[in-house]
Amino acid sequence: MYDSVIAPHFLHCLPFQHFPMEAANPGEDLFLYITDGAGRFSVEHPAPQGRSARRNGTPRSEVEGSLGQYDVILARPDSPTATITALPGQLLHCLSFYLPTFLS
Repeated sequence: MYDSVIAPHFLHCLPFQHFPMEAANPGEDLFLYITDGAGRFSVEHPAPQGRSARRNGTPRSEVEGSLGQYDVILARPDSPTATITALPGQLLHCLSFYLPTFLS
């Protein structure tokens, strides 16, 4: 066996229906690759004043989108948390890597 910079940061996702993404640690970036299935993602984050609905008195904004085979999500440690959900009756499969920082 050989030493690898990537191996300690590699996480193979088991098929899932609902997956809250964990933020990368400082010095790491997340690379998440959908290998099969279809689903949706949503990201909730603080929004500029006056541009969003309020939740618990705090302005919030939500971004949503579709996911499918070959889609990639890239995230830095300061990225808002995303939730990934498979479409009804489907499972999503992915590969997930927490790699040394590559995003600026």
